[in-house]
Amino acid sequence: MTASVCYVEKHFSKGVYIMQSLFGAVTMLLLSLSLGMGWRAFVLVGVCILTALAGVSKKTLSISFFAALLSAVIFHNKFLTSLAGLLNCVLTAHGKSAGVVEMLVEKSSDPWFALCVGAVIVSTVQSIFSRLDSRVFTVAMLALFLCAGIFIDIPLYYATAEVALGILALTFSGSIKGDLKPFVLILTAFCAVLIACLTGLFDKLSNFAFADRFNTKSEYEIIMEHPQPLYLLESRFEKETNGVWGELSGEEKYAYSDEFYWLDKLDFSPAFQTSSLDNALGISDSGNVTVNIKNGGKPLYTYGMTAAENAFSDPKIIGGSFENTKSYYRLAVSEGYLTKPFGTFDTLRTSEPLDYLAAEKGYRDYVYSTCLDISAEDKQLAANHFDLQGSQGKLRSDMLSFFVSDAVLDRSKTYGGESSFADMLEVTCRGGEEDFAAAAVKIFRAKGVPARLCRGYFITSDMTKGLTDNSALTITSKQLHYWAEYYKDGIGWQPFEVCPDYVGMIKTDDSSVKAKPTNQGGEALAPEDEDKPREEIFEENKTKPAEKSYAVYIVIGAVILILCLIVAIIALVRKRKFAALPDSKKVEKLFFAGRKKLCGRDFSDHTPRELSESIKKTFGTDMAESFAECEKIYEKARFSRLEITKEEMAVVKNFSGQAKKAKKLKVNTPTPSVPPSKRISLCS
Repeated sequence: MTASVCYVEKHFSKGVYIMQSLFGAVTMLLLSLSLGMGWRAFVLVGVCILTALAGVSKKTLSISFFAALLSAVIFHNKFLTSLAGLLNCVLTAHGKSAGVVEMLVEKSSDPWFALCVGAVIVSTVQSIFSRLDSRVFTVAMLALFLCAGIFIDIPLYYATAEVALGILALTFSGSIKGDLKPFVLILTAFCAVLIACLTGLFDKLSNFAFADRFNTKSEYEIIMEHPQPLYLLESRFEKETNGVWGELSGEEKYAYSDEFYWLDKLDFSPAFQTSSLDNALGISDSGNVTVNIKNGGKPLYTYGMTAAENAFSDPKIIGGSFENTKSYYRLAVSEGYLTKPFGTFDTLRTSEPLDYLAAEKGYRDYVYSTCLDISAEDKQLAANHFDLQGSQGKLRSDMLSFFVSDAVLDRSKTYGGESSFADMLEVTCRGGEEDFAAAAVKIFRAKGVPARLCRGYFITSDMTKGLTDNSALTITSKQLHYWAEYYKDGIGWQPFEVCPDYVGMIKTDDSSVKAKPTNQGGEALAPEDEDKPREEIFEENKTKPAEKSYAVYIVIGAVILILCLIVAIIALVRKRKFAALPDSKKVEKLFFAGRKKLCGRDFSDHTPRELSESIKKTFGTDMAESFAECEKIYEKARFSRLEITKEEMAVVKNFSGQAKKAKKLKVNTPTPSVPPSKRISLCS
């Protein structure tokens, strides 16, 4: 490996080498820190630096490389399990970033060994490219780092530092020259696109335009089989940060990865919880609601969904999801879901749908863990104005009385967000829709009832007047609406409307609620001893199993990557060797390559004129003329001491390039002047 780069020793710059080596070491450091390696990430920097120091001299360049490969071969079992551990680190980081369930490799160990071997290989390859006076690897590392950042959500300041140092390394070592081979660019682009697809980057970019809650460009066409008031959800928010409501982070969701893995195994989907409940109770009474996204926007869904066409809920998304495969999709919605006589959790238990209750218990644990957060100050404010020790039904009645009679809805503040909880209860008693809904969420949480803030659309009774069955109704994002929802144990999420304009348009099954005081202040659950059967069903399978080892696939991927790097190095070395040749030798090599392509290997027994005639009949007049011109330039370079001009060099390069791309003419030609036996040997 060292012998192949000796000829470029004159181009070697220690300053460039140090800068690019530093960049490689920092890249490994930031990636390791992002994967949770802690202080060992800095030891990894030491490994990279020592490898780079070995590469300062061409005599010791390959020592660390082959030492790392030899270690991996000798301790191959440990290396494979360490690679699996590294893959688990990556999958875990992605799971925390995206809030999805990731299946980990079964047989794995500490990734430290694999990281050390990888650091040596990366630093060695970096050294080779530096000695070749090439910035290809620096560019590739920068691109792959950014792609990795998308996959595992590398902190922004890490990415900023990487980009800044990468630009500095490229600038310090001079501008990027035209030594990037096409296949390297294609390979890098392919990897970037592949990673982007796998990580859902394109989905993120497509939804970016709709992240702004003030966007007024979305338009939907809603077709209901039986027109009636209906909630259509766009987003749900579980936590408040500095007065702004948002979703849980991926890391907060990932803590419940095991639970949601088993919820999927039990065929329980939060978005289609009603379907599981109806199946458990033997109920079937669904109507259709069709949604047509006419002008962008997020997919809309509703309460009581039992099925969907051209839409689905991704079981890997922790906390539940709803996604559409086409802009035109149909929902099957349980008729009168919000007024069904399901009863309380206690009455539901008497029907003994144990499989459903086991799954619902797992999801309810998640809901109670994530949707009860409230500050002590806000809880005290709620306690000062509402009876938190009474029944849930009375609390909802008191809340409606306050929001309808005592509070003032500021309709000019469609989105609100300016009135604090204290303002709503004690100062101005005034706010927008969002303020009203957020206050209701906090009051529920103060009571010990899980609640969330919802954003979407509310099709009112006024909007459905005059509509016939299956007629279309158009709504836009100018009609965005906020409301609260609370979790009803055993049954699911229920909307709670506090906007005075909409209160009472949709009735809920409040009459069946028979709440009892508990330590949390919420609805009483059954005693633990009575709850044991469904508890056991879920708890005994609470930890998801690991998948079969991916070690074979890891090795295959690593081998492919190494082979690609070797091919890139060989191609670059050949190009550098060619660039170091005198012009006469360049002309000779280019001319011979083009002639070989057009006439094959067996052309020594034929004159240039015979070859030209054969090329003319096979590839056309233009190619023959180009060949004849290059023949003269070659003879000049071969048999004279005259210098080759830039124009002549360009002619030869053009001929060589055209010869590589030349295709035989599919025409009927007259009998050639060259005997057929010779003609066959002339051209391939």
